[in-house]
Amino acid sequence: AVSFAENGVGADMPSMDTLPSPQQQLHLVVGTAPSPFAAADAAAGASDSGGLPGAQLHTYMLGSSVGLTLQHSTTVEAGVRAVCEVNGLLAAAVGSSLCLFRLGTKRLLRVARAAPLGSPIATLVPMPSTSAALPIRLAATTVAGSLAVFAYVQAAGTLHVESVSLTPNAATSLAVPDTRSLVSGDRWGRLSLSLAPSSSKTGVMAKKVTVLPRSRGTKAHVPDSTAGQLELRAVAEVASPIVSLSCVPAVPTSGTSTSLPSPAVLVTTVSGASAALVPLVSKSEENLLRNVEREVEREIARTTGDESDRDATWVATRRGNSRVVRGDVLLLFSRLDEAQRASVAEAVDSTVDEVDRALATLTARLA
Repeated sequence: AVSFAENGVGADMPSMDTLPSPQQQLHLVVGTAPSPFAAADAAAGASDSGGLPGAQLHTYMLGSSVGLTLQHSTTVEAGVRAVCEVNGLLAAAVGSSLCLFRLGTKRLLRVARAAPLGSPIATLVPMPSTSAALPIRLAATTVAGSLAVFAYVQAAGTLHVESVSLTPNAATSLAVPDTRSLVSGDRWGRLSLSLAPSSSKTGVMAKKVTVLPRSRGTKAHVPDSTAGQLELRAVAEVASPIVSLSCVPAVPTSGTSTSLPSPAVLVTTVSGASAALVPLVSKSEENLLRNVEREVEREIARTTGDESDRDATWVATRRGNSRVVRGDVLLLFSRLDEAQRASVAEAVDSTVDEVDRALATLTARLA
């Protein structure tokens, strides 16, 4: 369900003692899926609007008194699995298509509809924008586990698939920390960071693109141009199926630029564990922490007597994960004795204090 204001400006649901004013009337939209007998009912002509019985968007109004009043119901073509508010519009995942609606007096008014993907859309997340002149973008996951980015050009009134993942990644949850990054979690306990094309490359994707990720190795049909492809940048393992992802603001740290880094992404798993992905703010910081990680593993290997193939093992684990620094390994630095800490710092051309500050900076970025 999602709430949005009557005047077209999105707003949070009010508390019990802070009801909205008449000028800022809030509405709650609930999407439903068809019943198991919907196909038979549709064949018998139970729906006269072309949609499936039970596949509806119900719009409730939050009145001056506590309670919800059903204002109207809009029948759609397929079950609704996800809805969200974006720039005063309602985005709804209607089967495998993304639709945008405006609030009407008798029903929701469809503004635009994108070409269907090859699998029903399961999750919708609005993407941040740096300018009102840029297209409205939404990230999505499908039931089959693929990712897609939609773009709505308000001036032209067109909604199209801007970019897709070329191979299925079993995504079950999604977070969008900044204007280009998509962090997805899957049922196997993997976190993937993908990048959408920059705003200068938008509009290249064909409208009739389809995503067919139901079998292993199946790829999406995309144009020859790579502008419409999501770029997989890094993969991290948390060893437990991921339940949810959420973004928290990044805290500015001394010595960083005035622009904040991407928000941290909080992770929860089916086993009850939690983790956080913290963005690195510079290439020098990334290099320092990655080298510290390598040297810490070497020190641990010397302590455990398993040093013979440590370098080969470390290199093997970095394949496909070169942009991921394991925080749990870095925290082990504080548990090394004084001589080991000095050895690690010397190997990365830093002092122990400099390494300590770099590690503390990561923790300080969590709000």
